[in-house]
Amino acid sequence: MLSVTPTLQATSFEPEPQTIVPKAKPRGGFWWTLGWFVIAGLTGAACVAAFIAFEEAWSELSSRQISADICRSIEEIASVSAMIFVLIVAARRVGWSVRDGLGLVWPHRRYILIGLVLFVGNVLFEFALDDILPEPEETPAFVKEFRAASGHPISLALLWVSTVIIAPIWEEIACRGFLLRGWIASPLGVAGAIVLTSLLFAVAHLQFNAHAMVSLFVSGFLLGVMRWISGSLVPSMLMHAAWNTMVMIMLMLDA
Repeated sequence: MLSVTPTLQATSFEPEPQTIVPKAKPRGGFWWTLGWFVIAGLTGAACVAAFIAFEEAWSELSSRQISADICRSIEEIASVSAMIFVLIVAARRVGWSVRDGLGLVWPHRRYILIGLVLFVGNVLFEFALDDILPEPEETPAFVKEFRAASGHPISLALLWVSTVIIAPIWEEIACRGFLLRGWIASPLGVAGAIVLTSLLFAVAHLQFNAHAMVSLFVSGFLLGVMRWISGSLVPSMLMHAAWNTMVMIMLMLDA
């Protein structure tokens, strides 16, 4: 039986090797993908609103207060789980395999090495960006959040879990798993889908400054390329988690 290394065209995102099969008509498309992404976001927002309402009702009926940090963590886990569920439902409706369509498969080990090389390149770019576009004097919002949590072990631990585990998993499934997969099947093609998801990834972090936005766009672009060439989300998740871990360590050393 013949097998080839995938080129990851609009209709295929499976890792290597894959059996040659007749080309299927691309399913999904730009607006379909964007629509389901918005539905997932609204579902997550509804989960947060429902939990806030529950928290307020609990406070009125009980004398015991729930820790604000624990509440925020529960809200995040519940909303992220709900949004991922919606995207999985959408993927199944259009006929994608959850594993292969969303890239939830283990890649060939060489793609882990390629991801490491791209990660190092991203770090070097960040150092160069510091000279070209210095960060402003004001303290970024995330740094303020870290400093506020640094004096409380539970708060700091929850921030680590959110930053290093939850954020990379959710953001990669949403941007490089679902949006990129769907938009490649649209007239945008591979290059357009990678650029647009990178822009969206940067815009989603508007709480940061211009320096960080440029850095986020470049990071998103490299993550998109990694997702495309590997056919898997694992390398991009690891790159994303490694970057966030590096940021957290730098904040701890600077504290």
